[in-house]
Amino acid sequence: MSPSAKSHIFRNLSRYVRTGMGIEKACDSMLSQPGVRKEERVIYDSIHRGVSSGQSIAESMSSSSKLAALDYQMLDASERGGQLDAGLQHLSEYYERLNRTRQRIRKGLIYPVFLFHFGLLVTTFAGAMFTKFNPANEDKPYMQIVWETGRWAVLIYIILVLTGIALVLLRQQAANSKTADRLLNMIPVLGKARKYAALERFTSVFEIFLLAGMKMSESIKGAGDASNSGLIRSAAKQGEKIVKQGDKLALALFEHPAAFPNDFARGIASAEEAGMLDAEFARWRKFYGEALSDAMDQLAEWVPKGVYFTTLFVVAGMIIRAGFAYRDLLNGFLDSF
Repeated sequence: MSPSAKSHIFRNLSRYVRTGMGIEKACDSMLSQPGVRKEERVIYDSIHRGVSSGQSIAESMSSSSKLAALDYQMLDASERGGQLDAGLQHLSEYYERLNRTRQRIRKGLIYPVFLFHFGLLVTTFAGAMFTKFNPANEDKPYMQIVWETGRWAVLIYIILVLTGIALVLLRQQAANSKTADRLLNMIPVLGKARKYAALERFTSVFEIFLLAGMKMSESIKGAGDASNSGLIRSAAKQGEKIVKQGDKLALALFEHPAAFPNDFARGIASAEEAGMLDAEFARWRKFYGEALSDAMDQLAEWVPKGVYFTTLFVVAGMIIRAGFAYRDLLNGFLDSF
């Protein structure tokens, strides 16, 4: 399901929950509206059936197979904390930002992607033509020449495909693997956006649990699960043990600097001493939300630029290769006289 569709669904549900309307009536109302997409209808039907049978909203949506692990953790946490509206609103805003970023990236990639393919095709066939007309290669089949000239382009495509597969696999593992999470966070621009997104989810859910009066150990574990970050999730599990032993929350944060920035941990330590944890988590939730918006704007700006300059580098290399083929063609004609 697209980020745009998810944002629309979560926004609609948030509106109905905020008005106090029962979720079953809300689903009936949305299903009766004209123009409801099939993927939305599946979600609303799933919620209606699940809630009617005694399931939670998170469990009902999960049964439709349209809900990602991140969505489930956030909804489950906010529902158990009695702040379902806040969880739905958070997901709506997150997917709206994600959709806006993707649209900007796609728009920015149109020209460099076109230039990349056009440059590869032109330089490959130009180089093959120069090589074929060379008297030294007149007995060599044309398709063999095309392959020898264009195999670098094939290699580039293979590298791009393998890189894409590796990134997808890392992203799938990053929610539970510290190593995968750490590797993705090392990628310029993208890593910063991922860190801010994970910390925003962590602080949002922790705030929800605090407002609901849940235990500190349950709060840190639930927030860690909802972060969708292997680093934070692992740190939260160990932090749960620390808090259960009677130690302060700040100690659990200071123990894992790779997951929790020092400024954040120090702010929580001060607020814990002053008895103002809920206000401090609200402040950091707002801070990381704004930082995530800025990071996504940077991502939308720099991804097309990176592809563009990479394209220029690759096409320049292919032009140089075609130039060498043209030089060999001239030398071949001269040598034939």
